[in-house]
Amino acid sequence: MVDLNGSFGRFFCMRIRHHALDFPITLRRELKYIEVSSPDFHFSFVEALPSRGQINPKYVSKIAELIAKAWLKNQEQLKRLENAGRKLPEPSKVSEIYKDKKKSPAYISVPKAAKMLKISEMSVRRACDSGLLRCHYTAGGHRKILRKDIEGYEPRRQKGRPANHVNTETTPVKD
Repeated sequence: MVDLNGSFGRFFCMRIRHHALDFPITLRRELKYIEVSSPDFHFSFVEALPSRGQINPKYVSKIAELIAKAWLKNQEQLKRLENAGRKLPEPSKVSEIYKDKKKSPAYISVPKAAKMLKISEMSVRRACDSGLLRCHYTAGGHRKILRKDIEGYEPRRQKGRPANHVNTETTPVKD
């Protein structure tokens, strides 16, 4: 294949141009403030919450200004990277927002299941392998357990130390 310079063996690769609006802006409340941030470019703007928690048109316009300021800063960062000839980052995916939580089952990892059941992670794995606790395997081979299966599972616990010998008697030692 021939690229624009006419040399062989190189592929012409078109740069994907991103717009400032392709990158997510997050809003969240942190203590007594609202934070508007860009996770891809690692910056944030902060505004104090309104007094007595009453949201009014003036406060909403302040938040709108912060969002616009964040988009402009995203645009500025993109131009700066482009002018420097550096690789542009891929926009973060906000996939969790679009998942329907009612349709997707609530899977729990082995460490979280162990904490919920107050047993070791190895005990959870053994219970899964023996069929006492139902689990599903991911493509990578990890176990995922449904929350409802954990709630219905009662771990078998033996109390005390196991006996070494059956019917052993203790005899007092004479000095």
